[in-house]
Amino acid sequence: MKIPKISTVGMVTVGHDGDAASLEFSQPQIIQHLAFLPIRTSNVKENLLEVFALIEEFKLEHDIIVRDHGNYDTAVYENKTNKTLIVPPATHMKGGHQNRGNNEVEVIADGDTVHVNVNCFEPSRGSGNDTFVEFDDVPPDVARETMKNTEGYNGTWNIIRDYTNLTKNANGDALSSYNSATAEKRAKFALNFETMEGQTGAVIITKDLTMVEIFPTPNTFNVYAQRVMRGKAASLYHKLSEEKTGELVMPSEVEERVEKAITALQMGIDQTLHRGTKKNGAIIGRARAGNKVMDIILTDTEPPQLAYAFGVF
Repeated sequence: MKIPKISTVGMVTVGHDGDAASLEFSQPQIIQHLAFLPIRTSNVKENLLEVFALIEEFKLEHDIIVRDHGNYDTAVYENKTNKTLIVPPATHMKGGHQNRGNNEVEVIADGDTVHVNVNCFEPSRGSGNDTFVEFDDVPPDVARETMKNTEGYNGTWNIIRDYTNLTKNANGDALSSYNSATAEKRAKFALNFETMEGQTGAVIITKDLTMVEIFPTPNTFNVYAQRVMRGKAASLYHKLSEEKTGELVMPSEVEERVEKAITALQMGIDQTLHRGTKKNGAIIGRARAGNKVMDIILTDTEPPQLAYAFGVF
């Protein structure tokens, strides 16, 4: 259902002059344990973003080479495309003997080879075979632990085990096993949420988590839209599997969480503008406040444009 007007839904500005891009937050849709809040970006100069690409637009092992680095916490990414790649946090990549997910958003220029801090997503390789799943759907609480635990992967493993224990036919501790076992239910649930024309991102709210994910343009959002929703729907399936049917997301709770999400996003943008690292034509920043983690990429232009944002709290 589309809930009544929420007073906090509004605009977040990137930069501080009249040409700066703004984010417009639309009314949420709430179904059971999940709220979906579309975001549109106004005044974006798309030609400034032509040099950026999302990693899913390419084929692994041809355009992007991923190698093990002899330990569980590091992988080597080599960009062989003709664009600067944006790799969202917790993106499933083949990395030696196990799937890995980068702990922070990565920006990799064409021709660059970088050492990436990662978490293992497939402890014991799940069912004991060499099957890997690229670009898998990552539930938001797994992504949160991946972003928080940048020095280790134990928190992520514990949550993955919590998920796989809910499905009788998901063998071992592999997140891909859980995803395979629940794919149909999650895909059907994700269809309940409609994207809107010009949408570039979304706020996703579950009973326990809020997630913000924003992409450079509507086209790049569409590359990720279904994976984003399937991954976030995993949290709803998690709740239903535990039979916590009474713990629904209520409109009043959504209004409060939206206000906190907008505040956290603006904080992340402001901190990136003031203290971000310039690299490959982008300004990269990570903002932390308590349990909130926000990764921001802005173009290194005047005024800056929002190239990517991801936060889970």
